[in-house]
Formats: sequence, structure tokens, C-alpha cells
Amino acid sequence: MNIYSIGANETCGAPAFEGAMTPARVVDEKEYSVIRSHAPSATARQVFNVVLNSGHFRASPNYREDGRRISGHELLYCVSGSGYVVSGRRHFRLRPYQLAWLSGFSDRWAGERTPWEVLWIRIEGYQIEQAWAALSVQERPIFEGLPQRETAEVFHRVNRLLTDRPSRADAALNSGIAQLLGYLVESREANKPPGQWASQMDYPELRSALEVMITEPNRSWRAGELAKLCGLSERHFFRRFRHATGFSPINWLRRERINLAQVRLQERGSGSIKQIAEEAGYNDVFFFSRDFKRLTGSCPSEYRRARFPAANGEGARHRSYR
Repeated sequence: MNIYSIGANETCGAPAFEGAMTPARVVDEKEYSVIRSHAPSATARQVFNVVLNSGHFRASPNYREDGRRISGHELLYCVSGSGYVVSGRRHFRLRPYQLAWLSGFSDRWAGERTPWEVLWIRIEGYQIEQAWAALSVQERPIFEGLPQRETAEVFHRVNRLLTDRPSRADAALNSGIAQLLGYLVESREANKPPGQWASQMDYPELRSALEVMITEPNRSWRAGELAKLCGLSERHFFRRFRHATGFSPINWLRRERINLAQVRLQERGSGSIKQIAEEAGYNDVFFFSRDFKRLTGSCPSEYRRARFPAANGEGARHRSYR
């Protein structure tokens, strides 16, 4: 079963649905939508993040929906094709296995060559509002590097819950949303722009180490050397660093190296992966590819293909997961 498949008995030709993700017009038989709606109780609204709608949508090449005010937040997980969304008066491209978080007025339209197919959820809740602000979603609404199978399964689980309506559905839905928010936080932490840690950390004794690691992530830094820069013992440096960042120095440096590699891959549509690995501080391409996929969700060549579709065949459909 494809990760975006909801069920063979739920695939529709082109019904006229109302609500979130309703097509502006049905253009051909390939455009369809499956929508599940929910009316959470007043108590659930006070306690949980509540799901209002969820579904599965495949667009035709001419699909476009102009912005309109809707309540809550929409999470769109693209499973094939591509499209565009608007956030804060800027438009962003949404590609396979990326998630767009939208709120308020939200224009969106399908890519003309490879129209998108998305799983989506509409949510309300106090925690969602806090997460929206904490993750700077309006400025950066696209999340990538999410675990593909697990992320899709959350959307499927929500759809099943809204279909079967078990007892305690609201609690189960809240649990699924919490899991999804966890993936989004991990994605944001793994894809921080170079230098962001140093500007946000309120640990001045670590600033020297953070700055040199950001400036020269490809250098083979030793813990004792970094501790000396900070005027700390190696043991105290490790403890303070983990408390400040949530990572050991080597794991934090590994993320900075992958950030650098992502920048290089986005700058170059062709060239040697080995050379980019070396620039990021990796002498072994195997370990570079392993770390890259672990932190971004795709291997370096897949990551570059997603950003240079014209040079690598944008029309190729992504593989299905079973």
C-alpha cells in the first residue's frame, strides 16, 4: 500500500466536497478528495489539541484555491508531485515528503507538471498556537527530513479515528497530534540555519566553542581543545554543553556539518558528493550519507534531486513504501 493510500474503498472519482481542501473546481476525473470531519466536545477543546477535519487530496494540474479565513491550523503532508503555498505574503514550494503548516489566509496551488497529492489535518488548540510561534512557522512553514512512514501513519491514524469514532477519540487524536509535533520539533532542530545556536544560547562561557564550530565545522575538533577555549574542564564543558543544546559536542557538530552539506547541495545542481562530504568534514562518503539520511530523512543525491528537478527529471514519481 502506498504511504498515501487511505483505502481502496475510499478512492473517489471527483465528488463535490465542502470544507478545507475543497477544490476550486473539478477539472478532470483524476482530481478527488476524501474528507473526514469531527465535532469535538467543549471539554475536549479546553483540554486537548482538537482535530476538526482530515483527509486525502489529489489535485489536477489546474487546481488552485485562493486564500480565505479558516479557523485553526492546517498541516499538509505532500506524498507525491508538488505545489505551492503562501505564508506571510511569501510563496513556498512543497515537495514530496515535506510538510506545510498553514494558518489564516492560505493560497495554495498545484504544480503544473506534477500536481501534488497530500494528506492533511486541520487542528485547533492552545498548544498548537504556542508551537506555531515557537517554531517560527509563518517565516518557515515548510518542514523536511520527517520520518516518512511514521509521519504518514499519523495522518492515516487520524483518518481512521475520524471514520470509526471510537470512545475517547479526542484523547487518541491529541496523542497523534503530539507525536506529529514531536517530529516537527526534531525537524526544526536538525535544520537550524548555521549560526542560529550561537545567537540564541544564553551560555556565554560556551560562545567561543560554538563560534569556532560554526565557522569551521569541517575541522576535526577535539573536546579538550574546545573546553580549553571556554576556560572549562573537559568534564564540565561536556555537562554544560549538553545542558545548553540538548546534544553532546560531537552530535551538535555533526548537525552543523550536515547543515553545511545541505547548503552546498542546494548551491550546486551537479558535482561530486564526495567533494561535498569532504567540505563538510567527512573523509568517508558512507558515513556522510548515513548521517545525512539520519538527520534529513533522505540521502544526499535524493536531497539534491528534490531541489534541482529540471536537471534530474521532476516528473519521476517517488517510490511507494510498503
